[in-house]
Amino acid sequence: SRIWPKIAPACIISALMEPCIGNKRDITAGGGKHNWECSYFSAFPDAADSLLAIKDLCFDKKLCTLQELLDACRENWPDEALRQAAIHAPSYGDGGEDTSRFTGKLAEDLYRISRDLPTVYGGQHSVGFNLYTQIIWWGRCTAATPNGRREGEYLSHGLTPSRLQPSRSVTDTMSSLRYMDLDNYGGNSVINFVLPVGKMDPDIFVAFLRTAAKAGTQAIQINCVDRDTLLKAQKEPENYGHIIVRICGFSAPFTSLSPTYQEEFLTRNFY
Repeated sequence: SRIWPKIAPACIISALMEPCIGNKRDITAGGGKHNWECSYFSAFPDAADSLLAIKDLCFDKKLCTLQELLDACRENWPDEALRQAAIHAPSYGDGGEDTSRFTGKLAEDLYRISRDLPTVYGGQHSVGFNLYTQIIWWGRCTAATPNGRREGEYLSHGLTPSRLQPSRSVTDTMSSLRYMDLDNYGGNSVINFVLPVGKMDPDIFVAFLRTAAKAGTQAIQINCVDRDTLLKAQKEPENYGHIIVRICGFSAPFTSLSPTYQEEFLTRNFY
């Protein structure tokens, strides 16, 4: 927080936040009435899945030793059979009782050890799961992970289950939050849902929103489109300029996106 105002001041936001102008200090330098400092558990689903894969492969099934699994990560998964075993291990988002309890405990432990960290400008240290377009850029410089993710591949976004996993039901994803007390975290625990456009109607969509609210989700980024239509849009952009998609904190016509963002979107889990 002492470095933040030196490298990334938020001048426009500060102009709109009392009493930064009167204090003659940027909000990043403690100029606001309410100041905050926070830590983000970035790529939390990847971390949880990696721990679950270690438990499943090394201790439950004994398919390999911990050292062998770590070596596989350092060598970027030369053994595809072992990688597939890691991908198909129990994982966050599968709705299972054991995995849901595990991820809830992991989130609670992270909250417990970080909530009382000292702050520069006073107030409680807050935590969350914020991660936006860094899923691409940080992913490119992150080594392979024990959940089967290869070096350079995308990281998980917020609390969105890993795209390595086979497509599951919306219910499984939401029920995986049942042991996570999201009241403890900042309102940035985003889950991406790409819903099937051909199966949606107002009643189903209302039921989806009610279920998301009851599950305790803080933020959902909803898209209602199918992959085949987006693939056609890549080939015939002049005919599909009307399709708007939600990326990470912003929306845009799919055909206006760069190939990098189009590819990232197409590899998401389509429910």
